Amino acid sequence: GVSSSSVDSSAKVQALVNAYSTVLAMADGADNVANAANPAQTLYGLIGITGVDSAAKTSLLGDVLDTKNATNVDTVLEIQALADAVSAVIGRTNGGAAPTLAELQSLGIAGVTAASLPSVAATLAGVPGGSSAVDTLGELQSVVNSTPPVVTQVALNPASGAVNNTLNAGDTVSATVTMSVAITVTGTPTLTLNIGGTPVQASYTSGSGSTALVFSYTLQAGQNDTNGIRVDANSLASAGGMLKSTYGYSATLSHAALGDNASYLVDTQAPTATLTAG
Repeated sequence: GVSSSSVDSSAKVQALVNAYSTVLAMADGADNVANAANPAQTLYGLIGITGVDSAAKTSLLGDVLDTKNATNVDTVLEIQALADAVSAVIGRTNGGAAPTLAELQSLGIAGVTAASLPSVAATLAGVPGGSSAVDTLGELQSVVNSTPPVVTQVALNPASGAVNNTLNAGDTVSATVTMSVAITVTGTPTLTLNIGGTPVQASYTSGSGSTALVFSYTLQAGQNDTNGIRVDANSLASAGGMLKSTYGYSATLSHAALGDNASYLVDTQAPTATLTAG
């Protein structure tokens, strides 16, 4: 907060009032203050805000305040929280800890989810240009948008036609690949399933525009698996199609393996009858 020595004269009190009035005046809910006209670094110290100690932080915080409504920044605690979030973003570009999802959202950054946060953090840590590449809201949003989508989970779906956890010829097995952000799919990507040691291709069937992509395969006669269907690591393939984020960045297709699943046994052998003489 503000120390007593900072307000021990009418001139100092007036400087504090002017500083806070500057913040409130720019916080009109619209991005309409040029970056060059953002508050100076020293202004934040006058009102008791700590951690705004670089040009990059000063620039980004000014941009953030410009988009807020005055009621969102009418206490020192509210401004300090934004300053801390800015410090986390800038610090990440210099090898520091990653900002939290709540911090990014508080700055007004869109498109980040709990699933995509680790990828966003990695992108910030390796962004060319370091802190100068994210010292405006527009730049920070662009960096977030450029983060490649990643696979967060692969799971088999409840199978149609299964009897006692066992599938037969003609039954359909499907799997859902969950992505870190919504994906636009073109063409027919594939997901390789391993049935009894033999790889087969499940084809993309639905999910474009969401984070959940569904792949399906119809079992054929002669296929058997006494351990259960599995999905080996890195079995997702574009197969001539494309999987991209809303912003046009191609997805990273690598993923962990899904082991043998005893709920998806396969037995396509036709039953036989044994006749005995009476």
